[in-house]
Amino acid sequence: MKIYHYTTIEALALIIESRSIKFSRLDLLDDKTESEPFFDFNPLHYIFSSSYTYDESENIPLWKMYANMETGIRIEFDTETMFAPEYKRLVAPPHAQERCEFPPMLYTSIRSADILNRDYMLLCLNRSDSDAICDCIRLKKITYMNEFQKYYKSQLNVKDTQIKNEVHREMSYDPTDFGFYKSQYWEFQKEVRLLIYAVPFPKDTTEISDIVSGNRCLKTTAIFVPLSEKCLQNIKITFAPKITDASRIIVRALLSKYPNAEVADSCLCGKIR
Repeated sequence: MKIYHYTTIEALALIIESRSIKFSRLDLLDDKTESEPFFDFNPLHYIFSSSYTYDESENIPLWKMYANMETGIRIEFDTETMFAPEYKRLVAPPHAQERCEFPPMLYTSIRSADILNRDYMLLCLNRSDSDAICDCIRLKKITYMNEFQKYYKSQLNVKDTQIKNEVHREMSYDPTDFGFYKSQYWEFQKEVRLLIYAVPFPKDTTEISDIVSGNRCLKTTAIFVPLSEKCLQNIKITFAPKITDASRIIVRALLSKYPNAEVADSCLCGKIR
């Protein structure tokens, strides 16, 4: 599937230098309603996302919001070749919970230290699913609806029981039901997300309680996932509609190590004052 990322030349420089893309926590993205609590426990705080559009046609609002009409770019990715998954061996950090069990290896592009560490563990999902990129990354088109928070709340099964002076909570939910709903106000984006699902790593019984009660936030705000060599060697860039000569020079310099890289002018070039 072809997906498109509107961004800045500075971001392109970071992608080229790090040879990776950034997944940010959902509660830190542009739609503030995704960070507003729809319940005292919010699973969106434990999901990392990298956002794109599946719309091949150029989108003026996306140029203005996420790139720049004079210095921005649009990167085209192919999800079939974007990453190079391989088997990664996992090493569990020290913990006091015998219930913490992990597969010895996962098939993924994510670095081992970013799969399992003292802050969180990533969910291993079914690789045979149609939306699977690897064991830990899913591709989901956004579904737009009014009051999507109410839908999210309905997906949480919560039971609070009073025992003496303490409230004990039992909670169940499917993490993969979350992360791809937004308000209809954003429908113009035609957004598709790459999603990584995390679970806070409980180092003791107190933290288990904090997780269930929604008081255990992740310290990690982003995960950087390496791009494949094939993706980098064949990267495709579209210049912003009013691209400056200086910006063209900078982009070509950044791509100089990739002779197969393609650059093209915007179809809106010369059509916007």
